Amino acid sequence: AVKDEKEYRAKLAEMIAAQLRQDSNYRFTLDAHDVLMAKAGSLEMPVEFLKKWLKRKDEKVNDENVDAEYDKMLPAAEWQLVKEKLAKDLGVKVEEADLKAAATRLAAQQFAQYGMTNVPDDVVEKYAADFLADEKYRRSLIDRVVEDKLFDAIRAAVTLEEKDVTVDEFNALFKAEK
Repeated sequence: AVKDEKEYRAKLAEMIAAQLRQDSNYRFTLDAHDVLMAKAGSLEMPVEFLKKWLKRKDEKVNDENVDAEYDKMLPAAEWQLVKEKLAKDLGVKVEEADLKAAATRLAAQQFAQYGMTNVPDDVVEKYAADFLADEKYRRSLIDRVVEDKLFDAIRAAVTLEEKDVTVDEFNALFKAEK
């Protein structure tokens, strides 16, 4: 509980700084992705094989729309290959404890969305275990943890040039992409 205006201002500044750090980290992931993909250049892909795979994987894909669907999935497929190579080169490994921590954060976030911020740990852990038991959620958590750990490893491997900017200047970085 905040007791006076000074504590209130300090708490508010702390909350804003945490959000700005999160936004800055997100900006880093976008910029790092773009630099890495540019560095990788055009990747040679087994086009015909992937188109056949798309048609088998998704009943909505057929001879008429396979080229468009392939063009849509290509950037994600290329990023997946670059990401896997980088993870291997940088020694990124995902342990079960990493998955459990991510599932616990996800469960707590979902409760918080509904205003439930004081949920007992055992309830949050049960929901986290349910996420890990569900194959779809598990794959999604693995992808998320790999990306988080990969960008942490990239951040540690490069020299960052940090620059203070105003909120408007920072927001302009996102508008320039649109």
